[in-house]
Amino acid sequence: MHKANFPFMFIATLYAANNEQMLVFLFVIFIWKILIMIFNRQKVHVFVYIQVIELVCSLVWMLLCPGNKVRNLVDTRHYFKGFNNLSIFNKIDIIAMTTGQHFMYGLILNILLLFTVISIYQFFKGKKEGLRLNIQFLVSIATEAVIILCSILYLYHRLYNRFNRLFFFPKNGLLYSTQPLIFVILLIMINVFLVVMTYYNVSVFRPFYRNMDLYIILTAGLFSRLVIMQSATQYASSTRTFFIFECSIIIISFLICMDSIQINFALNVEFICVFVVALANIYILMFVMCLNNYDLMLRYLRLWIGIFNN
Repeated sequence: MHKANFPFMFIATLYAANNEQMLVFLFVIFIWKILIMIFNRQKVHVFVYIQVIELVCSLVWMLLCPGNKVRNLVDTRHYFKGFNNLSIFNKIDIIAMTTGQHFMYGLILNILLLFTVISIYQFFKGKKEGLRLNIQFLVSIATEAVIILCSILYLYHRLYNRFNRLFFFPKNGLLYSTQPLIFVILLIMINVFLVVMTYYNVSVFRPFYRNMDLYIILTAGLFSRLVIMQSATQYASSTRTFFIFECSIIIISFLICMDSIQINFALNVEFICVFVVALANIYILMFVMCLNNYDLMLRYLRLWIGIFNN
């Protein structure tokens, strides 16, 4: 790390820390990385500690700012009456429920991209190693298939008002649900399944310690969602609150792709470039469709366009 970069890194960290979700994302990554380096008896650069201090100071500034307290009162009164009466467990429940809904039923391209990249990686890895049965490849394919199936069922529910007991999302969280207990437990199990399968599928590298960076990024992305539990505008903000989390998914997908290139799998730079360009064009197409026929998009791809609901 060249000393000439320090001022730019200082300014970049300070700027990024102005957003609560990005602040938490960076804080988790820095702390986890520092602990790993200390455990491995590696030297931690002093500037890394300075960046952590920046993040802590930004957090204290946000918590003590009088304007934020006033804004929270106004937002609660306008967007989520009764929000202050919810316990910490209710707020965590809401975040877990909405994250699971977004992940499982939104047909989000970034999430499908992650499991597609993992599946391709595992396929060529098993082929190169001569494995007759690649368990991780089968698990990644099965997980992606379950996500696609659940997204299709959710779309069917939106169009024809069927499977109502499987697709209920109380505003105050599952703990406030009036549905039978068995359906609440089923949704909780789906969320647990998602977490376990995602971390298992992300374990693509050998030796195992090489996966730590992927775990750090994924965990930081999830924590960026957790910080929203103190906001009364989390439903009004909708898909915007998933931005950091989805960026973490893209970063993980990119790292796995780059590793595929380096170890001479069938993937190459041209393939990745074409795939990324195609993905970008799909997003642009979705944006144009939202602008030109919002009602149609609201009917068929509701979770995609939460960012336009305000």
